[in-house]
Amino acid sequence: MPSKTIWLVALIFSLVPAARCAAQWRDDFESGATRWRLWRDDAGSRVVQNQRTQTVPHSGNASEMIEVTSGLQGTYIHLVYPLNERLAVIDELQCSFWVRSAVSGLRPALRVVFPRTAHPATHEPLTTLLFGIPSTGGGAWSQLEVRNSVELLDAQHRVLKAQYGPTVDLREAYVDAVVLDVYNGPGNTKLQIDDLSIDGIVPVETNRSQRPDVLASVGSAEPDQELSETIAARARDLRASVPRWFQYRGESLDWLASIGINGLIVDQAPPVQLLNEAARLRLAVIAPPPALLPSELELPAWEAIQGWSLGWALDHSHLEAARESTIRLNRLPNALRKPTLVEPMEAYGPYARLADLVAVPVPLPTTIRDHDEAELLLKQEVQNLRGRTLPITSLMLEPIATWRQQRDSIAQAIGSNAGMIQAYDLGQARLQLLRSIGHGARGWYFRSLSPLDSDDQSNQARIESLQALNAEIRLLSPWLQSGEPATKIAVDVKTGYVGYRIAMPRSQLIMLLVRGDSDQLVVPSTNLPMLSVKLARTQQTAQIYRISRGRLESLVAKPSPDGWNVEIPNPSTTELLVATEDPRAIRYLQTTLAEISPQITESRIAIANQSLQLAQMTLVAEQVAERDPAWAQVRLSESSLRGAEQFLTRGDAIRAVANADAAASMADQVIHQSWHRARIRFSSTNSSPLIASRLSLPLHWELDRIIRNRTWEPRPVPQGDCEDLNRMVAEGWTIDRRLEDRVQSQASIASEAGPDRSGALQIDASSIDRNPIPGGYAGASLHMSSPKIDVPNQSLVHCEGLVRVIGGGIDPQAGLLVYDEEGGPALGQLISPQTGDASTWQHINLYRFQTQPDGVRMHLEIRGATRVLIDQLRVEYLMPSSQSSFQTRPIATDAGQ
Repeated sequence: MPSKTIWLVALIFSLVPAARCAAQWRDDFESGATRWRLWRDDAGSRVVQNQRTQTVPHSGNASEMIEVTSGLQGTYIHLVYPLNERLAVIDELQCSFWVRSAVSGLRPALRVVFPRTAHPATHEPLTTLLFGIPSTGGGAWSQLEVRNSVELLDAQHRVLKAQYGPTVDLREAYVDAVVLDVYNGPGNTKLQIDDLSIDGIVPVETNRSQRPDVLASVGSAEPDQELSETIAARARDLRASVPRWFQYRGESLDWLASIGINGLIVDQAPPVQLLNEAARLRLAVIAPPPALLPSELELPAWEAIQGWSLGWALDHSHLEAARESTIRLNRLPNALRKPTLVEPMEAYGPYARLADLVAVPVPLPTTIRDHDEAELLLKQEVQNLRGRTLPITSLMLEPIATWRQQRDSIAQAIGSNAGMIQAYDLGQARLQLLRSIGHGARGWYFRSLSPLDSDDQSNQARIESLQALNAEIRLLSPWLQSGEPATKIAVDVKTGYVGYRIAMPRSQLIMLLVRGDSDQLVVPSTNLPMLSVKLARTQQTAQIYRISRGRLESLVAKPSPDGWNVEIPNPSTTELLVATEDPRAIRYLQTTLAEISPQITESRIAIANQSLQLAQMTLVAEQVAERDPAWAQVRLSESSLRGAEQFLTRGDAIRAVANADAAASMADQVIHQSWHRARIRFSSTNSSPLIASRLSLPLHWELDRIIRNRTWEPRPVPQGDCEDLNRMVAEGWTIDRRLEDRVQSQASIASEAGPDRSGALQIDASSIDRNPIPGGYAGASLHMSSPKIDVPNQSLVHCEGLVRVIGGGIDPQAGLLVYDEEGGPALGQLISPQTGDASTWQHINLYRFQTQPDGVRMHLEIRGATRVLIDQLRVEYLMPSSQSSFQTRPIATDAGQ
């Protein structure tokens, strides 16, 4: 026992009546051996150092310092402080101690032992933890406390009954240790602990005879029979119909149900009237946990709530709050115990251990390079879920807000009607959903930032698209609900297609999707007369049906030693096939296709109509000569679209869809060629917001024509020559860091490292514990921001510079992200080993329309394990209106091409 520790129980017991005998115990960590030890973890952890230190104690002259390192995956690291007495769990029992650490969210707990029950795996007495108030971090001392022990134990009692069965014996529980959960993600966590005290100390032997009421209430609470099975069943029910959940913005529930929505995500506690309407329409409601319990009159309506949301778009900093929410939810009455859902941006493993269902966001199109990268990222995130059910996938139903603001502002500035094009890409939306199926999605949460029934011109397109997507999900639901993973099938790379297969015992769903360069931004096209694929043989599934045209079409399948060779005439951008001889599957497809065929046909005609209109406007804006073959392609597309509309009026869905797909493909080819002519002038697809989507391509060509042969006006960037870091900071540059316990990041000046042998800014990020640093937002460790650079409002601004990547990993999202406030991170330029080799200086090029009066600021953000050099940062501007007197040159001719 430490020399300065005062144990008062014996003395107080002799002076105070036994019925209220309670004492205090304190440890000030001034001398003696170290107390804290690693108890258990799931993060591959070890204690790096554990010692007494005189550095900044909370009080006195010393404290205990501990440093723990952990691996990439995990959810908890428990340090334990054993007690010399077994303490009864009474109302007065509480514990507090002080912790100093740079990280926040370190959680204190009391370890409770149940001596009458053995753990089924270890055969040791069953234990649980009563968690208290976590630390605030920031390098200052913060007090951690565990209070309300009886209430916390009562909540854990219900959880343990649900986990181990109603017959588990939880009587005579006692506290035998203080515990601290120090998990904060991969890497090192360093902390100091001081001044631990425990109040309300009563040994269990005394409490057993004097406080039978407490023991009785803890040991014989009403059992929650089969509660865990009930919650698991409810979670299965949420997935049973393939989730098609919508971010509710006040729309009519009858109308949402009519377009195929089967669940609502609400941002606040829903009123009883909404719940009654949802119950009538059999719509699942996902809501935040209640702040106040419903009254007995309201409780029946709350049955419509089928899940509690722990939050959306959460990062690692929200993890502690999510844990606290799960604790509060465990205290709800059985009738309100629901499955939990969460949508994280990172830390998928820890969140998956908290929630029953996890929504994984599909990457925004501007943050990835192509379909292959989207597949890699989504599959990595799914793998992080560690065997949980396949994720719900969240899809954004609207374009990036910064892109739309840039497009609309530029159109208004130059007096263009190109901004009237609806800001929703119908063809890309369908491709994105089908790709997500191939990447592992088995349910969807459709995000919507504005009401779907508002007057915005793009909303009608969103409505029609959502209705058609839900119809196709319904068609494919038997394969989506099978739980089988999607696997890639071999498709000749020369065809330009990628293939996926979902196999069931007596059928296969085959998806063939066209692919290409930057296919997440511009819908690829195809002009193949025949697409040949080889399908694996499964039992007796020899009959192949094409279902992508709204009807069941039989295809010829030629047997081969290892499968079936199938030929698809005049393939469209997406082809859906089913291989089966099961009569039930055939009847299902016939019945469902007959019901949804009108929606599919009208949707494909709408896709073709949008592509044709966009192709025409693009050629006009680019001023393509009438004799150019692209105009002949447009005329063929027009003719095919007219044919589709005529076949629709005759009720011939197959030929209507075939003509619509042909029209769309021809128009997409024209758009694709024009987009590549525009793209070649820029160093990145995000250099200009007008090429970050094909929907703004006509506006790009109009702007290019207006500013041609004009001169850009330079604006100095403070210390943009990157020669002196101290002067950069003095001039207003800021440096912010995160992940400091896991990532060593620094900025410095490398002498003679620039392209002209001058100095260059060097930014490094490396792992402290040799665990890999993820790319993307999860691995952003150092952020530099320039001071405001004065440019006129309503001007076109060009930010440029040079970057050389001299070290980095293979993560596709690792590198240097450069952006500004107008475009934001989603329209930033990521410079990485994938965009150039280590010997090459790559160009920063960001063209933005300035909508703020206080100037532009450049942001440099390092992501993942990377080392980069940065030099020659510059800014220039011009006024883009057609009445401007400035002389300018064509846009982006300095992009280093």
